[in-house]
Amino acid sequence: MKTLAKDVYSVIRHRVANGKLPPGVRVSELALSKELGVSRAPIREAIGKLTAEGLLERMPNVGAFVKKPSRAELQELYELRGWLEGEAAGKAASTASEESLQRVRRCCDEMDAVAEHHRSTGEKFISVEDYERWAVADLSFHLAIVKACGNGRALSVLANQHVLSQSWSAFMGPQGLDNLLRTQQEHTAIFQAVQSRDPELACRLLREHINEAMRLALAAFDRRDSASSMNQESVPEDIEEIMRRLEARQA
Repeated sequence: MKTLAKDVYSVIRHRVANGKLPPGVRVSELALSKELGVSRAPIREAIGKLTAEGLLERMPNVGAFVKKPSRAELQELYELRGWLEGEAAGKAASTASEESLQRVRRCCDEMDAVAEHHRSTGEKFISVEDYERWAVADLSFHLAIVKACGNGRALSVLANQHVLSQSWSAFMGPQGLDNLLRTQQEHTAIFQAVQSRDPELACRLLREHINEAMRLALAAFDRRDSASSMNQESVPEDIEEIMRRLEARQA
């Protein structure tokens, strides 16, 4: 992939991860071309790579959209993460270097800082700016754990799975302080297990952490699915399809 296409790829991937491009939204080549000041060729190349990685999907004669997983796909995504990351945490507890441990600690410190800043605002839900910081720190924490185990293939496989799950997390709705604090505490406990060189505990805690994230994600999916079904009851399917195509062309 050429340098320009790599830059476009990074922009789109980051926006998918932080929720600026939520599941189901169309990725407009024309809009990106105008915004980034590049031709559509590198944008098409970037979109092609992201489609191959499963982050985007193409609809014939319509365009590329951010992947919107089915309930079964969402469950499989979290199950895969639980299996692989649990093993990675266990191995990291046995083999991680001091440098790797410090990298994980910095991610925990950043999440602490975001949670404290959000607490100081007195707001019920986290701001867009704080959520972006939080999303980056959360992604960095999980990938730092995997990187600490020393398996490059596991890191490659899990990187895109994290972007997909973070994309859905941003799509679930505003994050409150309780959820931030729960995640923060679970991350700290996982780090302490790895730092104390306890493979069994590190593996168990990370799997429990992801299982809880899966429970919340599936519950949110069911709520959205239920609301969507109710909203569509009075809308003829052919009219809805026409409106969707019109919106896609205007984006």
